[in-house]
Amino acid sequence: MKPKTKTQARNRVWLWVILSLALMALILFAALPGSPVHVATGPLSVLLSPVQKAVLGAWDGISGFYASVLEGERIRAENKALREEKAELEKRLRQLEEYQRKWDELKDLLSLKEAFQDYDLVGGILLARETGTWFESFRIDVGIRDGISVTEDRTYPVVDARMNLVGRLLSSDAATSRVLPLLHEATQLSIRVDRPGGAVMRVRGDFALKHEGLLVVDRIPETASLVPGDRILTSGIGGLYPSGLPVGEIVSVDEADAYPERTAVLRPYTDFDRLGDLFVMKGKDAP
Repeated sequence: MKPKTKTQARNRVWLWVILSLALMALILFAALPGSPVHVATGPLSVLLSPVQKAVLGAWDGISGFYASVLEGERIRAENKALREEKAELEKRLRQLEEYQRKWDELKDLLSLKEAFQDYDLVGGILLARETGTWFESFRIDVGIRDGISVTEDRTYPVVDARMNLVGRLLSSDAATSRVLPLLHEATQLSIRVDRPGGAVMRVRGDFALKHEGLLVVDRIPETASLVPGDRILTSGIGGLYPSGLPVGEIVSVDEADAYPERTAVLRPYTDFDRLGDLFVMKGKDAP
């Protein structure tokens, strides 16, 4: 007997594949009621029924598998589209929040100009900190060229875009100025409680509290009513800071028995970790 050639072997494999596919097709058509194959193979289908059931079960399994694959692809595509839409909506929300913040700052700034019409506001931006914290001095891009000249007898208050007191100028050169923030221990100024007949007191920087972003209130009159939550403004006494600038809020009161040891703790309104646009308040009659 002659050995089979590769071509003959390949043809035999294809023949078995074709016969297998034909048999599966026959079994499938035979399982369909009303089909000619079903009628012609009626008696035979009784014998082939287990095989038909197995083939149909396998076919259903394959169909279900591919259907689940397609459904998974569809769900993944929908999830990707939803994630992209969510990211876009979050981006737009952040933009709207930033626009709202800018709008609120603009309204506060307009209110500040109306409330302090005797002052010009010279706007500047933060340049650099002099040391490693916000509790030391920092520089802004406002200087002599902008009409701001600090001397031994003249300085200027600095506020943020929401009218809150930030501090005062320490020095100036041609293009920049150095700001001493409220939290510095060298700070002290006269303040009052924001209510009719509110007591006048002093607020000052404290070395132990500045790292917590807090200030000390002292020289509190014996009869003064002072409670946590009280809003504190500049009193105008001393001439440097105009009356009515928002300073901060009382967070606690130390009700000492022996006057004048009564003190309180104040948290500034200014967020020194997020300083943005700053404004130097220059009196219109100032040189």
